[in-house]
Amino acid sequence: MGKLADLCNVSEHPVGPATEPNPDAPDSARLARPFECNNPWMQMIPPAGWQNPITVAPGQVQTGVDARLLLPGRHDLERVRLEFQRSLQQSGRRRYTPIEVTRGGVIWDGHHAARVAAEAGATVDVVVIAADAPPTAASILDLPVR
Repeated sequence: MGKLADLCNVSEHPVGPATEPNPDAPDSARLARPFECNNPWMQMIPPAGWQNPITVAPGQVQTGVDARLLLPGRHDLERVRLEFQRSLQQSGRRRYTPIEVTRGGVIWDGHHAARVAAEAGATVDVVVIAADAPPTAASILDLPVR
């Protein structure tokens, strides 16, 4: 099964007309139909009342995005990388690479920088990419730090 199906605890029970599953088909083909998400955490993502902060097309930069509104696309963060991003923020230096997010407001790259900005209540500039990714939590602030 694919990443979203794994998070949703989906087996071969998609919603819709029953068909014989093709074991040789890629996950994307087998899950092309809507399916029921049985994971209560995934049912809360995005959180109630959340509005996608991304308003520009892929390939463009959007400035002044509230980092607290970006959804994470990974499951945890590394303490040493958070500390590095905090040091950049405190010294007023920019990241080496821009934070990348999907059209759906899911962070593709730059989770640690987004978390530091969210903790400070700051805004970030992001590059919007054409890829899609499922969120892994309702907020970047919800990710555990290891």
